[in-house]
Amino acid sequence: MVGKLLCIIWGLSGGITVSAGISAFITAMGVIPRLLQKYQIETHCLTVTTAAILGTLFGTVACFYDFYIPLPKIGIATFGLFIGIFVGCLAGGLTEVLNVFPAVGRRLSISKGVKLFILMFALGKLVGALYYWLYPGFISI
Repeated sequence: MVGKLLCIIWGLSGGITVSAGISAFITAMGVIPRLLQKYQIETHCLTVTTAAILGTLFGTVACFYDFYIPLPKIGIATFGLFIGIFVGCLAGGLTEVLNVFPAVGRRLSISKGVKLFILMFALGKLVGALYYWLYPGFISI
């Protein structure tokens, strides 16, 4: 009982933190226009912004309703690839706009081992994702 309660609190606090951070990041820093400028497709700004809003709305609705879409394994792999591309673009936009890792290195007085810091950051994300998808009881709570 205590374990389930801790998982609920952990998931809720993580979701609130991530959603607030991504929303603030996308709106305040102008990530979408910067990514469009970087890839030289500024003419599609309205389409990409609309897709981002619709994707956010769909994701919110999908979290509240339990529905099933039968997809073959290739469809699931393609969906996973698109999610990876999205997260990679957000991470790239974050480092491009805010120069995050050098700023964190200066604030934490890390002069040596910045590459190790970045590697540990990525490995932590990997371990968290693998734990979520591979631990059998975590998803069903």
